[in-house]
Amino acid sequence: MEAIHNPMDFDLNTNFNTVQEVCVTLEDCFDKKDEDFKAILLSLDVLSQKVQQLALFSSNEESDDIITEHLKFLLINYYKGDVAGRIMENRYRTLLISKICYEHFLTILDNMGMLPQSQKETWDAMDKEPADSRMVMSTMTRDQKITISRRKKEIKEKLKEAEKYIEKDEEVARDFYLMMIEDAVYRSLEAMDSMRMEMQILKFKEENPETADSIRSEKMDPKAQEGRKMQVFHIPAGGFGNYQAQIDMKQDVLDRVFKPGHNLPTMSLEEFAEMEVKEAMERSEKEKNIPKENSDSEDEEVSDRKTYKARHWDDWRDNNEKGAGNKKANIG
Repeated sequence: MEAIHNPMDFDLNTNFNTVQEVCVTLEDCFDKKDEDFKAILLSLDVLSQKVQQLALFSSNEESDDIITEHLKFLLINYYKGDVAGRIMENRYRTLLISKICYEHFLTILDNMGMLPQSQKETWDAMDKEPADSRMVMSTMTRDQKITISRRKKEIKEKLKEAEKYIEKDEEVARDFYLMMIEDAVYRSLEAMDSMRMEMQILKFKEENPETADSIRSEKMDPKAQEGRKMQVFHIPAGGFGNYQAQIDMKQDVLDRVFKPGHNLPTMSLEEFAEMEVKEAMERSEKEKNIPKENSDSEDEEVSDRKTYKARHWDDWRDNNEKGAGNKKANIG
C-alpha cells in the first residue's frame, strides 16, 4: 500500500479503516517484503500523529469515557508493533521498535483501567524474568492455557458475528472494539514473550561473532553433515564378475531395501486354517484307534489265561483221583 505522508490531508476514520484492512490480513499474506512493511509502518505513524494532534485520549480517563468510534484508534500502537516485528532488515533494531510499540499499547490500556490483572501480571513477569530464561507464557499452568485458548476462540467467533451489525448498533460496535482490543492484548503478550528469546540470540551473535560464524559454518559444511545423511549403496557397473552375478546382486539389494523390519508370514490365514483342521482330524483318528487296539489285546490275554487255567485243571484231575488227599473223606 502507498504510505500516508501528510497527517493533515486525510480523514482519520477512513484512512484508519484502510490501513487496518491491510494489517489484519498480514498473517495470511506471504508475498510482502520489508519495503511493504515499512510503508505500512509509515502510514501507522501518520495515524498516530493525527490521534495525538486531535487529543482523542487523556491519561486520566477510563474506557467508559471514550467515544465508541474512538476505541479502535487504541489499536494503532498494537498494529505498529506487529508490522515492525515482521521486518527482517536490521532485525535486532526492528524487534526493539516492535517491543516499544507493544509496551506503549499496553501502558495506555493499563492507565485507562482496560488491562486485566492476569495479563498485567504476565507482562510484569516478562520484565522480571532474565532474557535468557524460558518463555514466560510457557510456564503457565494447563488450566491457564486452556482458559486463554477458549477465550481467544470465543473472541474470534463473536468478532465474526458482531462485524455484521457494528454500523447499525452502537452497543454492538462498542463490544466489537473492546473485544478487538482484548484479542490484541493476548497477541501482544505472546509476541513480546517470543521476541525476548530471539533478541537474546541476536545479541549473543553480535557479542560473539566468531562463535556464531563457527556454528553457522559447521551447519553449512557438507562434511560435517555427512554422518547424518543416508548411506547409499552403489552397484558398480562391472565389479561383480559375470552378468548373471550382477543381476543376482542387484536383486538381492532390492530385496533388502524393500524388506520390512519384521518377519513376514509364510502362509495365508486360509492356508493356516486348513492345516490346523487337517492336523486336528489326524489326531482324532489316532485317538479313536488307540483305545480299540488296547481293548483287543486285553481280551486276548484274558482268554489265554482262562484257557491255560482250564487245561491245568483238567490235567490235575486226570492225575489225581477223586477224594485223594482227603484223609477223613468216606471214599468207600
